Amino acid sequence: VDDNNKYHNITCGGFTLIVDEKWLKNNTKCTDNGVVHFNKSSTFVANTNITAVEKRNITITNTMAHNSTLNSTKFDKWNVTITDLRNTTLINTIFTNSSINQTTVTLAKMTGLRFVNGSVSDVDFKQSVFKSSLFSMSNMSTLSFIGKHNNITNASQTTSLLASVVFFKCNMSDITFNKVQMRNVTFFNNTLNDVVIRNVNATNTTVINNTLTNIEFKNSHFENSTFNSSTIHGVLFDNTTFINSTLILAGNGNTTFHNVTLINTTLNNVSFANMTANYKITQKGAVQFESENKSTKTVAIIIGSLLGVVCVFAIGSVIAGVAIFIKNKRHHNASEYTKLTL
Repeated sequence: VDDNNKYHNITCGGFTLIVDEKWLKNNTKCTDNGVVHFNKSSTFVANTNITAVEKRNITITNTMAHNSTLNSTKFDKWNVTITDLRNTTLINTIFTNSSINQTTVTLAKMTGLRFVNGSVSDVDFKQSVFKSSLFSMSNMSTLSFIGKHNNITNASQTTSLLASVVFFKCNMSDITFNKVQMRNVTFFNNTLNDVVIRNVNATNTTVINNTLTNIEFKNSHFENSTFNSSTIHGVLFDNTTFINSTLILAGNGNTTFHNVTLINTTLNNVSFANMTANYKITQKGAVQFESENKSTKTVAIIIGSLLGVVCVFAIGSVIAGVAIFIKNKRHHNASEYTKLTL
């Protein structure tokens, strides 16, 4: 972050903008309202378009920040607390070493967000959209991602959507995803505790190499998804459907499926064409299920070279994907920034 630049609050074409001095010199028809002192006021974020700004050590507190756009910005040590963010748009914005606390985010649209080495706690994301975004090496606790509808027909209008979002090496605890649409979401190498995924409709979701403790999947639908976790301390799948998916889950007697439907899905190397039942992963990794007449069967699991190849391939693919995602984001520069048309 280049913290030496000066930025001006200007009025141009009926819009309030925050721009650097170079931009101001090239747009002389705009009204210059003076230099922005970021650390002296939180009001600069309301009803404002902030473009190509790089700044360090900013605190926003006790503020109603509505109808703002942050475009191609970089912030280091950006601290937000007790704030109401509504109708906020973030495009290709980077936050490092930053924190968001005791804040409500409503009807936000975030594309190309990178949140690295920070913390997010006691935050509600309501009917908000995240696309092509990364949360990396951050602490995330007491969060909720909440939508208004849990069916695809209505969700297109007022929804919480995560599309092409990566959670990488994060500590995630006390988090709820409720009535959320997930598309191409990856959880890789995280520690997840007390997480509830309820009324979620997900496709191409990847959950690999995470430590899972007290996780609950309820009334949810997963398609073309991959789950591969060897460290599990209590996971419940309740009234959930998997279609064309692969599940490789450690047992330890703590992985339970209640009224779960598996369609063209593999669970610990056992294929299911279409079955709804109660299942459990035993201490040795076997799939144990209870049929409708309450008789119990045990399906032996052969964990051999095929399973090893599947695990290595899946983990390798996710590592490569995360590396490419971070590399592509890192090479964004000022020449690629979106230019504002006034």
